[in-house]
Amino acid sequence: MRLHSTALSLGLVVSALTGCASLGTPKPDARVELSKAGTPVADTANTPTVNIIFQPESGRPERLEQPLTEATTVQQMLVQSGSYQKYRRIEVEIDRPLASGGFHKIPCEYDRETKQISPESDYALMPGDRVIVTQDTSTIIDDMMRAAGGNLGKRFTTGGKHKAANRYRVEG
Repeated sequence: MRLHSTALSLGLVVSALTGCASLGTPKPDARVELSKAGTPVADTANTPTVNIIFQPESGRPERLEQPLTEATTVQQMLVQSGSYQKYRRIEVEIDRPLASGGFHKIPCEYDRETKQISPESDYALMPGDRVIVTQDTSTIIDDMMRAAGGNLGKRFTTGGKHKAANRYRVEG
């Protein structure tokens, strides 16, 4: 009787220590698993992407690949990727792939006061697009010169090298 109770108690201890691991519960599939927001995790293998390329004034460009899971505009992609915090001032353009090869450049007008892409150039992004975010090193003085002088202000601030000569000159 003593041997019988010892074997029974030993069996209970072993089964208690192994817990549910011995039952072989299946692990949930990653596609069914929920994210922290409570939405299903996206299947990233077949998700179309958009490349965001950060082009500094000097140095190597950086590339960030963002999934394009729903209809997204340039403004929304810049906010999602945190592109506004990358540089103090930026210029934005889209390189859209052509069927014949190469890319079509689409400039996006960036308003520095509101720090947003203007609504008339806030284009919808397509799979394969490249959003080029270029660092703009101009200052407020450059802006004032452009506003006051029009084309003359541009020649002052950008170097205005004349095509016919190898020296700088001011035209007006």
